[in-house]
Amino acid sequence: MKRFLIAILAFSLMSLISAAGSERGGGRGNQVSPETAVEEALKRIILPEVSFRQAHIQDVIAFLIESSIEQDPEGRGVNIVLNLNAGPSAREGAKRQQQQTWLFGPAVQAQPVGPQQEVPLVTFSARRITLHETLRIVTQLTNLKYRVQGNVVFVVPHDAPDGEIIVRIYDVLPVIETRVRQLSQELQLRR
Repeated sequence: MKRFLIAILAFSLMSLISAAGSERGGGRGNQVSPETAVEEALKRIILPEVSFRQAHIQDVIAFLIESSIEQDPEGRGVNIVLNLNAGPSAREGAKRQQQQTWLFGPAVQAQPVGPQQEVPLVTFSARRITLHETLRIVTQLTNLKYRVQGNVVFVVPHDAPDGEIIVRIYDVLPVIETRVRQLSQELQLRR
């Protein structure tokens, strides 16, 4: 009986301690998401001078990564990934769609997602500008966009889809296929 009372007392005491900790802000409710932390870092890091003259986007992103580490008061910098190609899930879906054969012939040929053209060169100069503003201007000049996922900034084509692409293929019942063929033949006979 004594053990039971001690266990209840210990449990009650632990509950009170954790409740008091969360009221003081020591709980998990105050933690910042990785996306918010990256957005804050983008706005906090100030680049003393930025000057690009006909620079390739790869060189610009490399400069921004290095500068973010050098100018970050915490010394961490920001992870930036340049992805000019369409995502693998989009390419796989397009391949599957090209391979399908429909009732009245092959499927319409799917075009790859994302631009295949060359990204324009960057010419841009500024002083005392945040990394956030620099990234926004560079992506506008090159017809790209950026998005924050986790603790990484992804620079992607402007028309790249947001989120994950899901391709679903449904089999049509043979009865429906047979009925469509019959209707097609009837329509051809009436002409």
